[in-house]
Amino acid sequence: MGFFEAVKTCLKKSFVFKGRARRSEFWWWTLFSTVFGFIASLPAEEISEDNVLLMVLYTLGLLALCVYLGIANFAVATRRLHDIGRSGWWYGATLIFGAVWGVWMIVKMIGIVSGMNLANVDVESDAFTFTVLKEMWGVVLIPYILYIGYSILLLVWYCKDSQPGANKYGENPKGITE
Repeated sequence: MGFFEAVKTCLKKSFVFKGRARRSEFWWWTLFSTVFGFIASLPAEEISEDNVLLMVLYTLGLLALCVYLGIANFAVATRRLHDIGRSGWWYGATLIFGAVWGVWMIVKMIGIVSGMNLANVDVESDAFTFTVLKEMWGVVLIPYILYIGYSILLLVWYCKDSQPGANKYGENPKGITE
């Protein structure tokens, strides 16, 4: 599957989480969505700070694009995992982990800051930042290392060849049968 065919397929299947996706479909779509998202973000630098309405409209459009690309990426990643016989929840777990970790970090940060005596502290100082980071290192570093390890596992799976023949997620998109 070439670049344009993969992009066309993924655009048609942006909300399809059933079935299987070949490596070429997944990787061409990943390249397209990354480059397209980057290019779409470039005009932000050119919008004047005085033009609030244009900035709000551009931001809302970019947010809508990010949501759409996020769903499409989730769909193709799910289909790619199906192609090697894995559940799409392996990818979904990263989203759940990220949400739980984000909430946990916010709660921890609020606890740290609320426990500090801020009456005589300059919150913009390096000492304040260092104190908060010192308290947060375990909350940030340990889950981040786990996330990197999990991401490497997913990367290895995305690179695996299709399961030959049909599996519980459908026919092999390569047409290989055993």
